[in-house]
Amino acid sequence: MALPEELIEFKLRTKIVYRVGSVEELPFELGELGAKRPVIFTDRGVIEAGILDYVKKALKESDVEIAGVFDKVRQDALVSVINEAARFIKEVEGDSIVAVGGGSVMDTAKGANVLVTGGEEDIAEHVGAELVGRPMLPHVAIPTTAGTGCEVTWGAIIKNEEEQTKTGFIEWYCVADVALLDPKVTVSLPAALTAATGVDTLTHAIEAYTSPYANPLADAMTLHAIRLVSRWLRRAVEKGDDLEARAYMQFAATVAGVGFFNTMCGAVHACAHALGGMFDVPHGVANSIMLPAVMEYNRDYVDGRYRDVAEAMGVDVRGLSAGEAADAAIAAVRQLISELGLPADLKGYGIREEDLPELAVKAMEDIQMVFNPRPPEEEEIAELFRRLL
Repeated sequence: MALPEELIEFKLRTKIVYRVGSVEELPFELGELGAKRPVIFTDRGVIEAGILDYVKKALKESDVEIAGVFDKVRQDALVSVINEAARFIKEVEGDSIVAVGGGSVMDTAKGANVLVTGGEEDIAEHVGAELVGRPMLPHVAIPTTAGTGCEVTWGAIIKNEEEQTKTGFIEWYCVADVALLDPKVTVSLPAALTAATGVDTLTHAIEAYTSPYANPLADAMTLHAIRLVSRWLRRAVEKGDDLEARAYMQFAATVAGVGFFNTMCGAVHACAHALGGMFDVPHGVANSIMLPAVMEYNRDYVDGRYRDVAEAMGVDVRGLSAGEAADAAIAAVRQLISELGLPADLKGYGIREEDLPELAVKAMEDIQMVFNPRPPEEEEIAELFRRLL
């Protein structure tokens, strides 16, 4: 193993608190942040599952007053919803944010926080890095899925409905100050969503581990995330009330989130963002479709790292060449996705042959494409989509 000679930066701003029942720590953590009137961000699914009641109960005997509940988040962090959420925070005079939900909820909360702090009106105009660059409202995240890692990432992916695109921003202070990992809030997640969000975690980990900017610090997290997903995701899908499986999937999602935001992802995410922007393909599902295809595309450009991926997924790689080990890693990923019952192609999403050029353009314009280990060509990305039709 060669001595690393390049500059390595590894960042983590979020305090991570885990235990079964860690939501009960919410009043203390808000108090530590000086927060008295939080706005809770959530969605209807979380409310119907009784999770919001669980959070409210934790606050009931405290001196924290809920300023309001913003429950209009839908699939994806939509520009129009983020703009409305920022206005809501101002109207109810909230002094902090508690995000209770999956990636869409947490990214919506980040976007609203950016607008409130930066004094802007439209998050669509806030695409870039460190445009605010100063502390924001105190923010606690309670992830109800184990997939996005948004509880520890200092940026967000937002969807512009009018332009049918997904773009993003990076703001160091938009990330949650505290992430409460409580497996109790994930047990009601349906099996299909558990599977899709779990593969999102796997995708973060594999893309980060094979990024040109991978480094030993991030490797420690992303490689272990692959191990955790391979061991626990099937069990979490098959037995949703298994707190042990749920807990370790939460760990996997969080450490993969830290890892990939220090190295970035690649073509899988770039293509998934294009699919989500144009055709509303759910992000985890889009990743599950694209991951094996992109792994094959990158196969000869990852310097043997797929051997480590295969080994982390439980494959015996002894005696295999680098190419054979890479093929074994790709096969293991395909097998896991198949066993989880996730789609393997793009059929059923209304995508036509004539849509492929625009899809490829939008994927190529996505910032994540810059971090792919194999420098892509637009025609090659269009062909990837074509094969999956």
